[in-house]
Amino acid sequence: MEAILRINDLYVSYFTNFGEVKAVNGVTLNLNPGEKLGVAGESGSGKSTLALAIMRLIRPPGRIIRGAIYINGKDVTKMSERELRGVRWKQVAMVFQGAMNALNPTHRVAFQIMEAIRIHEKINKKEAFKKAINLLSLVGVDPARAKDYPFQLSGGMKQRVMIAMAIALNPSVLIADEPTTALDVVTQRKILALLKELHDRLKFSLLMISHDIDLLLHFCDSIAVMYAGQIVEQSSTKNIVQHPMHPYTAGLLKARFRSNFKEFWSIKGSPPDLISLPPGCRFRPRCDMASEECARENPELIEVKPYHFVRCLKVQDAAEN
Repeated sequence: MEAILRINDLYVSYFTNFGEVKAVNGVTLNLNPGEKLGVAGESGSGKSTLALAIMRLIRPPGRIIRGAIYINGKDVTKMSERELRGVRWKQVAMVFQGAMNALNPTHRVAFQIMEAIRIHEKINKKEAFKKAINLLSLVGVDPARAKDYPFQLSGGMKQRVMIAMAIALNPSVLIADEPTTALDVVTQRKILALLKELHDRLKFSLLMISHDIDLLLHFCDSIAVMYAGQIVEQSSTKNIVQHPMHPYTAGLLKARFRSNFKEFWSIKGSPPDLISLPPGCRFRPRCDMASEECARENPELIEVKPYHFVRCLKVQDAAEN
């Protein structure tokens, strides 16, 4: 099966007065047609930067250093801005993090959806308005709210409007960056149910980004775990739950559950400074399995078992023996 989205050895950095922030560091990732792939990791692991790079929306002081991003076989890193207009929203679209602030407060809801449509399609205002109404209905928003301003909508309704804008041109890939952030638990479940319903109906491939691995486990077919700008483990959701191989993945899973009703378990320490990364394995300072060898060598991402990729010397040594 040919991947609809292929990311090959991608590097993205932000050049600041304090030094180079290596936000994405050698990421290789494939998204297959119809797949729901989750990208998990703590804040600062590079997830959102990866999403913005796919859309070619990295702005100074950020820059794609090297690597390739293929969407339907075409490398977006080599495209001009004019060529990108034929890809963004038509082939790949994004539900941005923070729906509360993503909409323009000075324009009515319908206008914002219509604007997204008319930039890419040669249709008149009447046709665009009709399409906007249909999209609002599709995502569960009463068409009577089409002429409301964003401040008149709840957080969940704003997120639904953002999803309507993202699917307006029927893209083959949809990126959802923390789509349930700042929403209450009940609304989160409704938004996830909506995304699943749209995925099943429209057949797009979904790349969902979240710091909440529990959310991804219940929603996605497969999971890629990011740490300090790198993929450290990737496999099917079933394998990730039943046989986590990287100590960071195991830590994220363990942190989902309370050992008792009085305390929570957490991974010790904090993610590294991406300007001054530790030598060797980047997870080593927080890892109970670390040895001197881990301080000398930063492991590669290796396929330890069929469709189970891991970046850990200990796991690789055990697999070889």
